[in-house]
Amino acid sequence: MLTDKDVSLIRESEFPVTREWIYLNHLVRSPLPNSVVQAVNSYLSDRNLNGIIHGESWFKTVEEARGLAAQLINSHVDEIGFIKNTAEGICHIANGIDWHEGDNVITFNREYPCNVYPWMNLKDKEVDLRFVNAMDGRIKGDDLKDLIDEQTRVVNMSFVQFNNGFRGNLMEIGDICRERGTIFLVDGTQGVGALRLDIKEANIDALAVEGRKWLFVPDGTGFLYCSKGLLGRIRVTEVGASSVINARDFLNYDLTLLPDARRFESGILNIAGIYGLKAALKLILDIGIGAIEDRILMLTDHLCQGLEDKGYQLLSPRGDGEKSGIVAFINDKSPNHILEKRLRDNRIFVSVKEDMVKASPHFYNTEEEIERLIEVLP
Repeated sequence: MLTDKDVSLIRESEFPVTREWIYLNHLVRSPLPNSVVQAVNSYLSDRNLNGIIHGESWFKTVEEARGLAAQLINSHVDEIGFIKNTAEGICHIANGIDWHEGDNVITFNREYPCNVYPWMNLKDKEVDLRFVNAMDGRIKGDDLKDLIDEQTRVVNMSFVQFNNGFRGNLMEIGDICRERGTIFLVDGTQGVGALRLDIKEANIDALAVEGRKWLFVPDGTGFLYCSKGLLGRIRVTEVGASSVINARDFLNYDLTLLPDARRFESGILNIAGIYGLKAALKLILDIGIGAIEDRILMLTDHLCQGLEDKGYQLLSPRGDGEKSGIVAFINDKSPNHILEKRLRDNRIFVSVKEDMVKASPHFYNTEEEIERLIEVLP
């Protein structure tokens, strides 16, 4: 459990953003903690001063980060490959399947584009893209059952929906996919780092995570989980020197792929970003993902109550098991540009889009900051 004293100490040591802003926009990008900045700078400084003299230590850090990512989601380290963003991870799976005419993929009608476009891009392979309609902002297993059939190869959904913060029942969907022999592919970007996730328990076959949101990581850094059971069924479509077993024997052209998820890493990685990822994962694991989730849900519950008391209409489902770090609500009281200016003038940063406002606190935010947001809203 995170106490107010714990949070105060972490804010002081890690989050200088709190001295200037009430930062409630983690669904878009997080601020970087001090430990992450220091880790990235340590790599850049070493590169600046020593070139590649210490290169072996860089790759040791990469493998340590891989191990921490596996620990966070309860996977094996060999099932983790590094990617630059969620779309890249989804595309590794989408483009690597041996498709047959009439195969279909199921996703949801309000998904983030990276969970839609890779499947649309398979039109030349005669792959049918099917959409489950979210009812009242929710996605339910019964709706999926109506669409899934013997030629459904993939079900692709987000752990948390970016538009309204709905947290999907991954265990329910995963069980359906496992029963039907369908690949269950999850976009974890809006949940991993904020909420508990056990990929084995949820029967997830593949998970793509971008770190710039809830994981406190620089842009261009993320990871792909690909289960051992799925790995051999996915053709690697981007192959380079780093994909094969003899990666450093450059003139021995042996296209024997690495036996693990590292095969998806075709070339040199974003080492600076992975230095930051290691530091961020250590911070999250040291605090405990359970404690982080509990605090985020407490803060968002507090926010939802305040919004309802003030007459705002919530768009985020808040039933048992549906809550996340994203709270979306209708802004019908002030033009967007005026509302956004009002909040910025009060040093409050949220997402304002169309007639919708989305606030997304992380564990280091406080109840006082939530109350200040509610107070400033018209």
